[in-house]
Amino acid sequence: MIVQVGGTNGGLPELCILEFQGELIGEKVGMLGSLTLKAGEKVEMIIGNHFLEGSFQNLKSPLLVLDSNDSTDDIAASTAAPSLSIQGVVRRKIIFKTRPKPAGKRTREQADLL
Repeated sequence: MIVQVGGTNGGLPELCILEFQGELIGEKVGMLGSLTLKAGEKVEMIIGNHFLEGSFQNLKSPLLVLDSNDSTDDIAASTAAPSLSIQGVVRRKIIFKTRPKPAGKRTREQADLL
């Protein structure tokens, strides 16, 4: 999953990859949870009743997030070369290495304020 964590760098938004250990199973599509950036390189995330702690890690090489600009017109699509537009740049990822902990009532209320 890719999320925006910073401003723009040369006109491109700074995006970040979220890396989880295991798999996420859910029925809803859209918002995953509440992400909070703490002092230093620490990150906290609340997903439902689960609390995760993570940290930033720099990527060896930056990645670009691209979007295909395909034409829906069949005639134009057959003659025109496909084009891509750059949506953002990814330089870091957030790694959640530990198992989720139960989120207490106070933690969930803090997440609701965000």
